[in-house]
Amino acid sequence: MTLKESLLTPRLAVFTLGGDTPLTSYGANCVVFSGYHFNYEEADLKGLPAALDALRSIQAERFVPGHGPSGGAELAQEQARYHRTVAQLIRDASSPTEARVAIRARFPAYRLEVAIESALNLFWPSESQP
Repeated sequence: MTLKESLLTPRLAVFTLGGDTPLTSYGANCVVFSGYHFNYEEADLKGLPAALDALRSIQAERFVPGHGPSGGAELAQEQARYHRTVAQLIRDASSPTEARVAIRARFPAYRLEVAIESALNLFWPSESQP
């Protein structure tokens, strides 16, 4: 397994914290971010919905995102909503600048603003498209 494959492969871990009750944690790595803009540079956009659906089906108590605080299954739902919202904001914008402003306004507390550019590169209509 290469380093890239390792970073993109989610991990399931079971921890026991001072007792007999295990805490199941799932490392969502690069599929889910929490409170951070998503970096679309190497994202498999076609596979993203299936990956998020798979995460939602896992019976883990805790998800550990690639960036941001851990949380429950709601992290996968929030990530799916983020993707839909960002794509719509870009489609509705009249310019890349307007799209950047709209994304920042919709997600004001999100970090990694440099990743907004990767969303624009992916969703903004190119000159070659009709």
